[in-house]
Amino acid sequence: MHLLTTLLLAATIVSASADNTIPLDLKELDSVIYIDGVQASGDQPAGLSMLLNLADAYKTHGLKGTITAVFDDDATPIILGSEAYDTQTKTSDGNPYADTIAGLLERGVVIAVCGNDLSSKSLTAENLLPGVKTTPRGILLVAQLARDGAFCLPTPLPGAQAKD
Repeated sequence: MHLLTTLLLAATIVSASADNTIPLDLKELDSVIYIDGVQASGDQPAGLSMLLNLADAYKTHGLKGTITAVFDDDATPIILGSEAYDTQTKTSDGNPYADTIAGLLERGVVIAVCGNDLSSKSLTAENLLPGVKTTPRGILLVAQLARDGAFCLPTPLPGAQAKD
């Protein structure tokens, strides 16, 4: 599958227009992004920034398909309700990402969290923001979606900004 993707990309690059623009010919694409603690650190979590950029790209280009974001490890607070967020982060201002997550869910992004990670933090589905789903093992959901044809997006490191 990766060889086919590489060959298609190479063919697209070769057929770039005279103004050096590589045209997009995507009509449908399922994608999955795994966001763990590394991509969740900082004031503007790089994994969340990448997810927003991806959702915007789907909308801008009229791309059909499903975007699935799987949160795990220290990224879990991003998808928690405010009380659980405050407990996990030892803050008292509530979840600053709640509106962003709600907006992504409204746009059809599937957001899931690793149930194993929830258990290890003594959290349950009731601690999640409305609309967030659980899965027994987050990394295995990513593997399953990739096996079924979803494109796995690499998430940027902390401090990186997702680019268009």
